[in-house]
Amino acid sequence: MEPQEDTKAPEIQEIVPTPVKPALPALPEELVSKKPTHTGICPGRAKVFMFLVALPISLVVGMVAHFVGIAVAFVGTWIAVLPTLLTSICGFISWLFVLAGLAIILGVFVGYPFLVGMGNGTLVAVLGKKGLCRNPTTAAWAGLLNAFPLYVGHALMSVLVARRMGILTFTPGQIESTLGINLGSRGGSIFIMILCVIEFAFLLWGSFSGAKLEIKDSTFCEEHQAWYGKWVNGRYPVSLIEGLEQRLTQGITLNPGVKVKDDTYPALVLSYRRCPASEACDMEMKATLWWQETTTDKKGKTTTNNKSELWFDALLPADLGCAIAAELDLKPEEKKKKK
Repeated sequence: MEPQEDTKAPEIQEIVPTPVKPALPALPEELVSKKPTHTGICPGRAKVFMFLVALPISLVVGMVAHFVGIAVAFVGTWIAVLPTLLTSICGFISWLFVLAGLAIILGVFVGYPFLVGMGNGTLVAVLGKKGLCRNPTTAAWAGLLNAFPLYVGHALMSVLVARRMGILTFTPGQIESTLGINLGSRGGSIFIMILCVIEFAFLLWGSFSGAKLEIKDSTFCEEHQAWYGKWVNGRYPVSLIEGLEQRLTQGITLNPGVKVKDDTYPALVLSYRRCPASEACDMEMKATLWWQETTTDKKGKTTTNNKSELWFDALLPADLGCAIAAELDLKPEEKKKKK
């Protein structure tokens, strides 16, 4: 008799999430309790920059954003409809493509105004930092105010080019051809105004958030009236965690750190920034753990996600911070000279 073939379907092997997240030891509170703070001071010069000088700049940004938005909407529309055009799948899968396309279009509609607002709000806060504004709330309200000339710039370009009011992304012609709505009618005018109100709300939100975060995430030296410089980053193997803990708590000298590539997981990213006016000022240093988690669904499909957790972010004494940076060869990258 010939042996019978096994007709059973092969079982899907369960994949265990790997690698496991490394543990982060707790550090003494007195060591990491000193955090960067803001005094809330906003000099008159900074207010002039944010509430007056920034207004015409925001107007110009709005004009540019109008034309960039049309390009973004064009690309987003093609990405949304491309899977449907390239395949002839019917049924449930085709509806998934349609829903995915609608999600992309909706993301363009609300995401682009928010990002434009974020960018302009950040620009307003940068002007405020030129005037030494250390008040995130004041900067946020300045960003909110500048959202109005920003949208006016878009509205001017929309009326001049299309002879009617439109939104930041999709042109009136695209809306009419896609949805079959006559924007020249009363109902069409009400519909386009509703869309304008929605996107303007996201523009306000982005402007407020962008200006506030720019000041909040910056560190200022009150003694020398100067903003801390840019972050200097280094990526190291997780074996550094134990040594860094001992260096911070016991003063044990670190072994020379060997940096790893940006796509290495798990890894410890160590960053610092300092006052440009004096090396005696406290150094802001933070450490962030990065790792990957792999999950498997019921169909055996695996998904890998990058995860991160902040270990500490504190102002360290200058001698301690400089010693750690030197031991790990953590220093700014040298700019390559142009030939």
